[in-house]
Amino acid sequence: MKPVSIDRFTVLHYNKKFCDRCNQPLSGMNILSWFNDQAICLSCSEAEKNLIDILEKSGHNKEDFLDIGKIPDILEIGIYIPKAA
Repeated sequence: MKPVSIDRFTVLHYNKKFCDRCNQPLSGMNILSWFNDQAICLSCSEAEKNLIDILEKSGHNKEDFLDIGKIPDILEIGIYIPKAA
């Protein structure tokens, strides 16, 4: 059965058992990564959404990173985030 998605963060249903990124159990549901074709858990999806927010706040268009094949390195693309005091 081919998964059907309304948008990139829609929950997909297929036979993945573990998150492709952190290897945590998926409980029968997973989400397709924005950046690549990995099936990720809700925790990894939240981390990815935070990264997308950082990209957008720094003036980047998130669409430029859709399916780029890797998670963007914010230092490679020139985004500096100061450490919290």
